[in-house]
Amino acid sequence: MLIILALLAVASFAGTIVLFQLQVLAPAAVFHLAFAVGVMPLILGAMSHFVPVLSRSAAPHSAVRLLPLLMLVAGALAFFSLAAAQQLSTVAASFALIAAALFAAWIVHRAAVAVGSPHPCLYWYLAAIGCLLLALLAVTCIGISPQSAACCWRCWRSSQWRHGRSTIRP
Repeated sequence: MLIILALLAVASFAGTIVLFQLQVLAPAAVFHLAFAVGVMPLILGAMSHFVPVLSRSAAPHSAVRLLPLLMLVAGALAFFSLAAAQQLSTVAASFALIAAALFAAWIVHRAAVAVGSPHPCLYWYLAAIGCLLLALLAVTCIGISPQSAACCWRCWRSSQWRHGRSTIRP
């Protein structure tokens, strides 16, 4: 499975380079081809290989091994949504959100049933999936309620975090 995902990542990178040079699609669509179609499924596939190593447990169940394919479908939907101006981005983000949530639950389960204590890097994987979950949740919420995008943007612009001056005092 990892070899197939790696070949798909290389193909998506090649397609990204060609589409970027031709400038036939919006840059957001082109970058989604590289990252949502190529990188995200490959990373999930690699993580599904290493989580059993880090938790000293058995190989993943076949349902877990199919989660990178669900991410691939979600990435392809996101790419085609941006490329063809379709309104599939919320559906794509929802598919990816479901896959990431199931994957996070699997990591937590593997940590709980580990032989001895799991390797500390397992929690880095969980943190990475948690960040992905937050991003996908934001995309889903913005797709459901476009007003939330404007609200988030106003909050970010009014904050001083990006300038290194927090208005929040400890």
